[in-house]
Amino acid sequence: MLSGTVLSILLIAMTPLLGGIFGLLLLFQIGRGWLEGVIQPVILSVQARAVGRHQQRAVVGLRQTGQRLSSILIPPAMGWLADRFGTIDSFLIYGVFMLPLCGMLGLIMHCLKQPASGNGRGC
Repeated sequence: MLSGTVLSILLIAMTPLLGGIFGLLLLFQIGRGWLEGVIQPVILSVQARAVGRHQQRAVVGLRQTGQRLSSILIPPAMGWLADRFGTIDSFLIYGVFMLPLCGMLGLIMHCLKQPASGNGRGC
């Protein structure tokens, strides 16, 4: 799931580097759409299994809130970046900002999966 998200971010961030070649833009968009179509059901499935029946509505509400918040905040932020640094650089800045967040999330997942043991090799 995380690797698909990273690949989607890379496809978005690399968009201005394609030089406006329609075939490549179409290929990247098809790839990103396919990834989203695969990742979204996995996310819903993981969320549904992670909590009990009595918390299902809270998880759905939290996911919806996150999606709405990002749909409200990201477009103005990207617009500000495009005005400040230019369109091409705004895509690259987006990638440079989002990829480390994915790395931190991966590290957190790794630490949660393997709790610290007595040998001092925990996170």
